Amino acid sequence: MKDYNGFTADQRNRSYAWLKAQWAAGLLPRPSRCCACGQDRGIIDAHAEDYSEPFGPHLLDYPLCFICHMMVHCRFKAKGAWNRYRAAIAQGYRFPAFFTRNFPAFTKLYLGDELPPHVAVITERRSFPLDDIDSGAILPQRDVLLSKG
Repeated sequence: MKDYNGFTADQRNRSYAWLKAQWAAGLLPRPSRCCACGQDRGIIDAHAEDYSEPFGPHLLDYPLCFICHMMVHCRFKAKGAWNRYRAAIAQGYRFPAFFTRNFPAFTKLYLGDELPPHVAVITERRSFPLDDIDSGAILPQRDVLLSKG
């Protein structure tokens, strides 16, 4: 893993190791539905904006499908694609699930000038977590964490 959101790769790796141990012991549930687009098939990851210790359920704050997760991590280098994707998700679009971690295929499909065809429009969403992540609203201590170094 790389540094992210003011946290070092080492902090992120330690948090992920802790989370995997919790899953293996059956102490925390694995994510099963993307909180952004509603996807419940394919890869669903635990995304966190806060990797601070002590580790806990906050590491599961944002279960994201592979596509939403990769878009979050590419949002600064592909701002246009991020804005198009976020708008599509806000309209209720859902895209085909990824069943393997194929970053080159993701890049080709989602980081270009157009999005691929969506497979569904969902209407049950009540929140917009991609907007929260983009704005930093979900990490109230962000300024404090970033000022630490």
